[in-house]
Amino acid sequence: MTTVPVTITKSQPKARLYGDAAEKAAAEEAAAAKSAEEKAIMTPQRMQKVDILRYDPEKDAEPYLQSYEVPFNETMSVLDALMYIKDNLDKHLSFRWSCRMAICGSCGMMIGGVPKLAW
Repeated sequence: MTTVPVTITKSQPKARLYGDAAEKAAAEEAAAAKSAEEKAIMTPQRMQKVDILRYDPEKDAEPYLQSYEVPFNETMSVLDALMYIKDNLDKHLSFRWSCRMAICGSCGMMIGGVPKLAW
């Protein structure tokens, strides 16, 4: 069985006509609650520590662990965390990936001492 990660995108709200002020106020309150919930997903309180084994044979005598703090939510994968690190924290991080769908196997790596796909 193959599990495919799902990305939720935020679409533009459609125009809506409200029957009365109470209905409009209820809709605005629901929109505000949803917005607060979306903001809470990636707040600094929801950070995950990611340890990466680094080694550059030209500079390092032996491999070493480097830690990063990455914002996360329940839909993120290890590959998403690695991409966040590369895009925002360390431009020198390199790793291999291709399809993002657990089909080709190019994102295979050791995760917690177990060989897994990072997708």
